[in-house]
Amino acid sequence: MTELRRWTAKQQAVIREHEAHARIIARSAKGAQDGRAFAQSHEELKQRFLLMHGAG
Repeated sequence: MTELRRWTAKQQAVIREHEAHARIIARSAKGAQDGRAFAQSHEELKQRFLLMHGAG
């Protein structure tokens, strides 16, 4: 029974570690997505500005 508890505890620790890693990956992906959206919006605004001022 002790061996089963030890194995189960190790498995639970591995699962928690995987879940934490998945959360880190999700946050990183969200940050990258937000960065791309910001860059796109910035570029669109820049193009509008250039068109409005005859520089485009």
